[in-house]
Amino acid sequence: LPGRRVFGRMSVQLVAERRRYLQEYLDNVLADQDMACSEPVMTFLQIHGHETEEKIVFGSSHDIGRQIWDMPAGAPTDGVEQLLETLRSRGDRRQEGRTQNCLGLMYAERGAHEKAIPMMQGAIETCREGLRRVQAKQGESADGDEENTEEIEFWSTGMVVCIANLGCILTKTGHLQGALERFREGVAVGGELGDIGFQANCLGKICMVLASKGDIHGAVKVGAGAMEMWEAAGDNQRMASMSLALAAMHLSRGEVKQAVELLEGSLLLSRRARDKIRLAEGLHALGTCFARIGYHAHALEHLQQALALCREIGDRIGEARC
Repeated sequence: LPGRRVFGRMSVQLVAERRRYLQEYLDNVLADQDMACSEPVMTFLQIHGHETEEKIVFGSSHDIGRQIWDMPAGAPTDGVEQLLETLRSRGDRRQEGRTQNCLGLMYAERGAHEKAIPMMQGAIETCREGLRRVQAKQGESADGDEENTEEIEFWSTGMVVCIANLGCILTKTGHLQGALERFREGVAVGGELGDIGFQANCLGKICMVLASKGDIHGAVKVGAGAMEMWEAAGDNQRMASMSLALAAMHLSRGEVKQAVELLEGSLLLSRRARDKIRLAEGLHALGTCFARIGYHAHALEHLQQALALCREIGDRIGEARC
């Protein structure tokens, strides 16, 4: 490097000269592969591979359970794309499946559905292959060990989550028939796994898709099936939400009595679940329903309760509606 100076240390010429010598020095260092990959050089150049993305995508302390398949917040999409390629080169199929699912959700969130759909299909196929592989391994073994059981749970959970995610993406993009097929597949897979909650969730989504297609009769029938499963699972919150949706479907066909019964049921379920948001929605819907049939005193009572609740929870849009 150029010799040190007492004056003119920040002159343009000196800075450019020192930068050129430094670049030549770095080029010589990086020409040696072992030295280029050494920890001191990586630290000096602030090269961390994909530590940030891996920490975000795989931040869970447990490598099992449905929560590890949820999309993490904060990962840059381009960084996760590069991470996926790194995982594929490593042959790490578990983390590849998780990353495909996360990346598919990221694409969908950005509105890049042309990338989201094939990425999620790839995630499902990765999970399906992993499940087949571990089941074949278990078949060869005389008795199923703990490791095989954990692997089956991992790939099964991943498959049902990815199937549901793909169904939601297809629904959002208007591919309703494709969404129905995915959700029906989810019901079947959930049945094989004995996961009543997941089956009910898929049935609930089928109900909404059928309603979007105008098949209200079919939607009500499927929704009732989902309600029975959620009741068995003790999920009052989802039952309350479905009651509101089914009530709206009955109202669209002029079936006010059935709608009122469902709405009154939703109030009870929301109170059990301590869900004030759903309770406010139910009170508003029931007040509107009573107003429609001329029961103005009942309508005012329920709407005033909904208004007070919206103010309590800070729901300004709900307050305006009430």
